[in-house]
Amino acid sequence: MRRRRGSRSGANAPAGPGAPATDRNSLCNRRLRHRYHADSHRTKPCTRHRHSCRGNRSRWRNSVDSDHTETNPTLPAASHTRGSGWHPRRGAGVPVGHHRQRSIQRHAASNNRQRSARLRGLGNQSPTDPHHEEVRLASRSRRLRGVRRLVLRLRDVGSAGSVDSRKDDTLENRRQNDYSPPEGGLDSFDPQISALAAEQKHARSETLGLIASASPTHPAVVAAEGGPFAAVTAEGYPGKRFHSGAQTVDKLENLAIERAKAAFSAAHANVQPLSGSSANLAVMFSLLKPGDTILSMSLDAGGHLTHGSKASVTSRYFRVVHYGVDEEGWLDYNALARLAEEHRPRLIICGASSYPREIQFDRIRQIADSIGALLLADISHISGLVAAGIHQSPIEFADVTTTSTYKQLRGPRGGLILLGQRGYESPPIGGKPLIERIDRSVFPQFQGTPSFSSMAAKAVAFRYINSPDGHEWINNIHRIGAIIAEEMRGLGYSLMTGGTDTHMIVVDFRTSPSLDGARAEQTLEQAGVLVNRNTVPNDPRPANKTSGIRIGANELALHNPSNEAVGLLVKVIDQLLAASGTAAEADARSQVARCVHSIKRHYPLTGF
Repeated sequence: MRRRRGSRSGANAPAGPGAPATDRNSLCNRRLRHRYHADSHRTKPCTRHRHSCRGNRSRWRNSVDSDHTETNPTLPAASHTRGSGWHPRRGAGVPVGHHRQRSIQRHAASNNRQRSARLRGLGNQSPTDPHHEEVRLASRSRRLRGVRRLVLRLRDVGSAGSVDSRKDDTLENRRQNDYSPPEGGLDSFDPQISALAAEQKHARSETLGLIASASPTHPAVVAAEGGPFAAVTAEGYPGKRFHSGAQTVDKLENLAIERAKAAFSAAHANVQPLSGSSANLAVMFSLLKPGDTILSMSLDAGGHLTHGSKASVTSRYFRVVHYGVDEEGWLDYNALARLAEEHRPRLIICGASSYPREIQFDRIRQIADSIGALLLADISHISGLVAAGIHQSPIEFADVTTTSTYKQLRGPRGGLILLGQRGYESPPIGGKPLIERIDRSVFPQFQGTPSFSSMAAKAVAFRYINSPDGHEWINNIHRIGAIIAEEMRGLGYSLMTGGTDTHMIVVDFRTSPSLDGARAEQTLEQAGVLVNRNTVPNDPRPANKTSGIRIGANELALHNPSNEAVGLLVKVIDQLLAASGTAAEADARSQVARCVHSIKRHYPLTGF
């Protein structure tokens, strides 16, 4: 038994001043009774242990209760106050209810009786008694056998992965809670999600995506996103984490940063944003104060929601002025310069979600310099074209560049912030360098722990887009987009700006009395072709109908069909739109479905 302060060891140690002589049996009984503490709140002198017991504040297990009076008449009896006492598992100072306190006392008394019976059986034998030594050795032997069995069990688990062939509950629970894939896959673990995944896979096999803001995720990206990084929690940046165990994810984030910088020829990259929208918000709030003025492209002219639309939170914190396009849909740089001179914005945003022509970032930089404004370029829909050198890069002209990572990089859902040499060397804002302001805006202002699984997937996507295979895909996007625009223009469709420099084609139905964007979208979807309704400049129809559709070539370029196959696809789409709402619609829908299946059969995707 552990020696306590103020107590003497040995069987014949006196109990205290004036205490009668006791034998070994009564001394052991007292020691057991002292383990449970149930004194009052009052401070009482404890002559046994030569210290003061202060009720439930006492840090000692020894108590001054009525049992003390039995073995030491010189000690006063304790008044058992409800709420005070020593809990056998929680320790001293924990309030104990009245009924719980009585239960503890009964339990202590039972232990005392059992211990006394054992000691009476042994008699007053000395520690060197042969029988006492035999009992001690037998107990030690039992403990050693238990330890030996535990060692053998652990060795079997480490070598064979299981103790025996029996599937006990403990082993089954361990298997279910393990990070390894469940036996039987997702089908047995979660049949509902498995069924939905199979349904989505079947839908992809039966449809052809022409949505400009989407591209099929690369199979290696999917594998990286489902890896072990999903279980890591580590706030902060490499080398400055707020959690331990981040050595591997530090290497991961540094690798993703270097690949992003190499893909876009940037001087700095932040790979933590969870989306392109969160990247835009982080940049705006790092550069601006509430009430500052933003000059950006309007939503109906092709701008994005986060660029100051009334539907976005940005319009609540900042004063937003919009520039637009001319009657034919071209960006009016002269009008942009006039608005900049008139409103003197703190920030100019360039970039669009449905503008089909190349944006002249160098010209907008000149306008920003003329009024001392900062420039933010959002290249989410053309990031692949920029990385491949087909579209002018804003990295050297804009102070900050943002992009999403799934639209044209074949990456996961996420965002990216880039700074060129200009932004890297820009003068401090509010006493802090631009890089520091942006990084601190991402974390801790807008986000906590980043998604390291998405970060691993982003790193794979940056590697792909900077490879020959990635550049070949982007070149096919550009080629097929031009063919679609040329074919549709030849069939008499009205296109914004008359064509495309990127891969986006915006078809204008304002002159069509029976066809709007929503109806065209639904008609094509029933035939297996996916597009999205889209507003056009000065659109007379509401946003849930719109007067246009937007077509993109990201997914079609992965199939890499011939020019003739692309032309045939456009022709059958034209026949279906012309027959919409007539008796010939069913036959036209069948022709489109056959054309889609032919492209998927002759130009299949790998890894899907």
